[in-house]
Amino acid sequence: MRHLPIILVILLCAILARADAPPASRPAGDAAAQVAAVIAEYDKAMADFSQAYAAVKTPDEQQKVMEKYPQPALYLSRLLTIAQDNPKTPSAFDALKWIIDHDRAQTPTGAAALKIVTSDFAADPRAGEVAADLTWSASPAAEAFFQAVIAQNPDRTAKGMATFAMGRLKKSQAGDARQIQSHSVDVNADEAFLGKDVFAAMMKMDPDALTKEAELLFEKVRAEYADVKGGFHETLGKSAEAELFELRELAIGKTAPDIAGEDIAGQPMKLSDFRGKVVLLDFWGDW
Repeated sequence: MRHLPIILVILLCAILARADAPPASRPAGDAAAQVAAVIAEYDKAMADFSQAYAAVKTPDEQQKVMEKYPQPALYLSRLLTIAQDNPKTPSAFDALKWIIDHDRAQTPTGAAALKIVTSDFAADPRAGEVAADLTWSASPAAEAFFQAVIAQNPDRTAKGMATFAMGRLKKSQAGDARQIQSHSVDVNADEAFLGKDVFAAMMKMDPDALTKEAELLFEKVRAEYADVKGGFHETLGKSAEAELFELRELAIGKTAPDIAGEDIAGQPMKLSDFRGKVVLLDFWGDW
């Protein structure tokens, strides 16, 4: 299973676990002003943190600044309350989307927000934006949201985004279930990371069936929503093509596609030149 770098895992745990009691009061004014005020408060705290972090010079100073990282958990419940007080309004949608964008429905507050979005906003044209936010979510409730959007939303972009996001979910579930069931990862760590219920469900999943479901969803995206802007490659069509190529050509057990480049001496080389030999490919990025 793909894990976040350790520093991000620690940070994520801090974000989700440090549930200091949120302020009881909400900003005065109408719902839109309340939502804007809470988000502006978070944005200012994040800007102050970033400025302080950029100025640190020693590891000790860095640690002290990290302790002041703005915790989204302090703002999530405040926004959820505003949404609950103003049901089915644009302001409620804005609050719920912010929660999901910063939580991915991983905490009880995020799960509650996703439940409301599914029941109240599945037919809203902006539901596609929420689907994009949930592309990397491991929440079981994400699938119910995608299905609701596909079934109820009249907006083609929203339907396409939900279809693509559900394909990504099925693909991720297939890979994770395959690795967990083969014990090729630290199952104890995965159970702690995913939660007992999600982990137990993955132990019962059929990775091959999930992979087939993902392929069918990406095929549907390619056939019906190819021109829609979104995904990871400009359009949903290009993004679906990339996902299908990975599933069909880059999966474990497949013959690796040829790669051409230069060796460390600057001489041309191809992966096929080393067929029959053990080859270590090191892919890396800097962002």
